[in-house]
Amino acid sequence: MGLSVREILILDYFDGKPVHAKMPSYLYATYGSDADLCLDRLYADGWIRESTPRETVNMLPDKALSDFLKRYGLSGEGSHTELVRRVIHEVPEKNYNHAVPKVYVLEPKGRTEVGRHMA
Repeated sequence: MGLSVREILILDYFDGKPVHAKMPSYLYATYGSDADLCLDRLYADGWIRESTPRETVNMLPDKALSDFLKRYGLSGEGSHTELVRRVIHEVPEKNYNHAVPKVYVLEPKGRTEVGRHMA
């Protein structure tokens, strides 16, 4: 079953937003005052999900990554990409999942639906 235009707009709006984000009231005219409830339904139906720590560890600043690696006896030197790669490959996810942001991520079917209807 396809989604309504409003549901597609809500998916597009929340993709990449923090999971604690709510629809601002000034956007109710565009998305509807029940946009947060609609998002909950889209989440429950598998159109959008919370990110995994591996997907968002790259959002941490270099200093935080470096300090974190040093805490585990690893080198805190290198480019942002190298620091992220080192965290992902050498530190168990359960040790850094509390420190990374949690954002909404479109599931493949959500990405397909948004991509089909958005410019």
